[in-house]
Amino acid sequence: YVVVSEEIATEDEVLNSYISYIETLSKKVFEKNSKTKIGIIGIQGTIMEGVEDENGNVTKGGNDQADIIGTANNAEIIVKPTDNIDTIKSKLKSMNSGKKSYYSNLQAAIRLANNSYSKNVNKMLILLFDGIPEISIGTCATIYGDVSNNVEDAVNKYNDVLVENTKNEILKLKESNVAFIQLKPDNTSFDQKWYDAATGELSFTFYGSKHVEKLYGTMENPVYGKLYSLNSDSLEKIVTEYIFEDIISEVEKTMKSTIVKLYFSKEIIDNFEIIISENGKIDSSKLDSDGIIVWNIGELEKENTVTLEYKLKIKDINNTALLGKTIKTNEEIELSYINYTEKETKEILEENPEIQVVTQIAGGENNEEDSEEEKNQEIKQDDTISKETLPKAGMINLLIIMIIITINLIIIWKKSAKYKDVK
Repeated sequence: YVVVSEEIATEDEVLNSYISYIETLSKKVFEKNSKTKIGIIGIQGTIMEGVEDENGNVTKGGNDQADIIGTANNAEIIVKPTDNIDTIKSKLKSMNSGKKSYYSNLQAAIRLANNSYSKNVNKMLILLFDGIPEISIGTCATIYGDVSNNVEDAVNKYNDVLVENTKNEILKLKESNVAFIQLKPDNTSFDQKWYDAATGELSFTFYGSKHVEKLYGTMENPVYGKLYSLNSDSLEKIVTEYIFEDIISEVEKTMKSTIVKLYFSKEIIDNFEIIISENGKIDSSKLDSDGIIVWNIGELEKENTVTLEYKLKIKDINNTALLGKTIKTNEEIELSYINYTEKETKEILEENPEIQVVTQIAGGENNEEDSEEEKNQEIKQDDTISKETLPKAGMINLLIIMIIITINLIIIWKKSAKYKDVK
């Protein structure tokens, strides 16, 4: 699914740009993988209506819903998953035909997406929304507070709840194994002006950079998934190039011409005989000279796992120096393959198996004739089985007006990203 704010439909030029970029992305994805389907989810929310004068004061319209609590229904499926580009374009074009502005409920859109995927498919959510949510499920754009308390403190607490609700929804994507790509807003995008609900005059300015980081994380350490910033590249390039590559890497995890080279440690070569199971894909011709086994796997499709099994046999059964010693079997394990872009790729696998030589009583459990001294002097021939298992293909590289009720109660109202109020 691709998530967009339905706010973009209020400006034709902006909407047409999004349609163009999503169309280009869709064409490239379908050409590369015809089985992929793309759906669109729109971020809505409660209705925002107001006019800001030249002095910055705001007059809310009669349809404004700043006091209405956000719900899970503040989002909609604009396009069900499809491979028909014309359907995607036409549905986007007709989105939000009333050109309404909303207090955006990002949490609702993410929840709708997460609950709408088919089973047993590769799932990815692309968030083409570089703003900040203005409400969440259970919060609204109006704050009620006791005048004896600090209003700014109330706004901080309000935003803490808003961020936490939305962040938790993002983390549920991780639990559902949904790959996530998002646009990171500027750190100042959470800055807000709050206006008094009775007078419409500016109450104070709230600086919310810490809330941006708490919700999205940083470019280097996202809360979840991958972040792109419009400060670094254009939306067109991010969508049609970077996100395209991310999608293909997720849906096409097959590795071609896959080869694994096992470089055995000198200690293994010197002290053990390496016995490999019969396998025509194993080339051990350089084992004696260079300590190398070449494992020609070929094509490894997604969700498949392959295993190499070998045994290590001690060359000198009387070599007691090996007893109790932990030995690393490989100095290095190298993986090479051709990825989804037809590019040859090499990886060094981090995990190497280890073995330990131990003793065993000779003669079986019923051999009562052997003395304890004799038994303890016997050394077990090490038949440790080391299994090299490659993870599932691709896992290596991989993958949004009330009035004063009593003298002690005030109402705080926040503007949208375009104009922010406190009342």
